[in-house]
Order: sequence, then structure tokens, then C-alpha cells
Amino acid sequence: MNNLEYARAYVLIQPYMGVVLPEEALKRGTVFPFLLKSYLPQLEKIEKGED
Repeated sequence: MNNLEYARAYVLIQPYMGVVLPEEALKRGTVFPFLLKSYLPQLEKIEKGED
């Protein structure tokens, strides 16, 4: 029982190119714009106050 694996982390390789400015990163929660692809429509709605 001592050799059980509880969890495994999977981290995508993140190239350090095309990062956003620190001020923008603080608002978005990341310096990597490609991580926001699926969240951008929701973020834009929230920023416009449509949520």
C-alpha cells in the first residue's frame, strides 16, 4: 500500500515569448496570452459589465 500514486501533474510547456505587460498580467492572471484563448470571450463580457 505504500507505493500508491495519489496524483500526477501535467504541465504544458510554456514558451517565454509574446508575454503581456505586468499590469495586464495582473488583471488577466497570467503573462501568457495563449493560455487565455478559451477564456477571452468570458473576460470581455465581464469587463463590459455584461456578466
